[in-house]
Amino acid sequence: MTHSRFLVSHNLLIDPSYADPMRAWLGALRPGSLLILDEAHHAAPSSGGRYGIESKFTRAVRDLAGRFEHRLFLSATPHNGHSNSFSTLLELLDPYRFTRGVKVRSRKALEDVMVRRLKEDIRVTQGGFPERRVERVVIDGLPADAPELELSRLLDEYRTACERRHANASGKAQAAAGLLVVGLQQRLLSSVEAFARSLVVHRRTVEGRWEREQASAATGDEPGRVSATEQSRAATGEEPGGASATGQPPASEAATTNQLRAPEAAATGQSRSPEAAALPDDEHRLFLVPPAADDERGEQDPELAEAEEEAQIEAITEAAESGAAPAADVEHAELWRREQALLDHMQAIAEQARHVPDAKTLRFIDWMREKMCPELPPFGRPPQGRPPRWNDRRVLVFTENREGTKRYLRNILEQAITGTDRADERIEVIDGLTQGARRKEVQRRFNADPAVDPLRILLATDAAREGLNFQAHCADLFHFDLPWNPGRIEQRNGRIDRKLHSRRPRCAATTSCCRSAKRTRCWRCSSARPRPSSASWAACRRSSTTMSSAGCGAASDTGTPTG
Repeated sequence: MTHSRFLVSHNLLIDPSYADPMRAWLGALRPGSLLILDEAHHAAPSSGGRYGIESKFTRAVRDLAGRFEHRLFLSATPHNGHSNSFSTLLELLDPYRFTRGVKVRSRKALEDVMVRRLKEDIRVTQGGFPERRVERVVIDGLPADAPELELSRLLDEYRTACERRHANASGKAQAAAGLLVVGLQQRLLSSVEAFARSLVVHRRTVEGRWEREQASAATGDEPGRVSATEQSRAATGEEPGGASATGQPPASEAATTNQLRAPEAAATGQSRSPEAAALPDDEHRLFLVPPAADDERGEQDPELAEAEEEAQIEAITEAAESGAAPAADVEHAELWRREQALLDHMQAIAEQARHVPDAKTLRFIDWMREKMCPELPPFGRPPQGRPPRWNDRRVLVFTENREGTKRYLRNILEQAITGTDRADERIEVIDGLTQGARRKEVQRRFNADPAVDPLRILLATDAAREGLNFQAHCADLFHFDLPWNPGRIEQRNGRIDRKLHSRRPRCAATTSCCRSAKRTRCWRCSSARPRPSSASWAACRRSSTTMSSAGCGAASDTGTPTG
């Protein structure tokens, strides 16, 4: 090694060909050395287990951090809300004050190593940050038979029917049934297209399972007959009730049970059981948590991603049905037929509505007409006369759902602007499949002078919520759907709400409500009881600039979730 300063990306830090020479140069401890770790939150384990499941990057930082005499951790991202994950990050920073697995309870210990600054603080003392304006776009006054609202009502009825049929089912089956409904609600809040894609897989799997059970009930097993399943249990020492000879559930079943319980708890805000908390988050992220910026799933091609999601839905549906009452049970057969009628009704509505603009999309098109392209005709009408021209305004639109909502939104918007000036150059997409060179080109175009580049609308998934700056000529951002993690919302807003922005950023979140004399029902909540939507609260959070260090008197996030 011939230099004393190194600039290494996170990806290269886990590559031995880059990290090994640096380790050799540092030795066990390099006096006077300083480690500055940007985006330090990536070093924290993602799960809430006692010690967390450490990634390769976490282990790489652990190995390197102790070789530096001084350490400075920087992050503008709230931690994930798990105290053990936070204590692990602090242990990497200062292993003498903090220990992974031990909750950080002393504010004094934090104050010794932490400095937290909000943009509001910096705006007051230094300036440079424009004031963010947040707008909650409420879509109300919809007819009762609007597909979004009708599907929400039917899905709520379906949830109630599932709960009745699974009332005496195993805990595993109940957890799986609850998880399925949560996942379907999540997709419906994104778009009817995303909901329809998942619903058809769930419905097909339920029908197949029920047909097999009915066929089995019709043939009937002899009382003394030993099935292949019982033979397998005998070979492994498992008791008929699902426990092994030692009284413990089989490892595979225990893992599956925890896998199903964890996401439902995370989605509903309930605390996870110790067993579920011990599982890696990756065990259950596939169904409820969309790919993030550093998630390999975001890089899967569409066919593989779709196949993987279908397999996940099928597995959870099978788990839900395996513990429910048998097909021969008359009462539960009636409940099952009620569920099937609801599934049929929902699928019929979804198939009719999935390829046409919903209320959210129409409202966004109206906003485009008002703010970006004044001569844009209503959806479905061709322009009259010369092609409508665009002004210099740009907009960034985020969505969680890559394969459903993103495709749907791009298709509808392309139809909406057909016939306008240079229509085929106005929309671009950034997601996990956008490779480095292509990503840089899209970023360059979006930040270029609007008088030079015609790009006006950028659709992005959460793969673009970190590390990309789009503030040069864009002050408008829409959350087409809202993540359940408010930290992700802040990361999205941070793409345009940044230092040296020339204009006030405007961040909008959309909700749809069906109002009546007795109650207000929030579509994004999909709940039978009235409760306030978190849309405005989530988007109104101030971005924070947080720093951490050991021995240098700086710090990190306080240890409390930003949500």
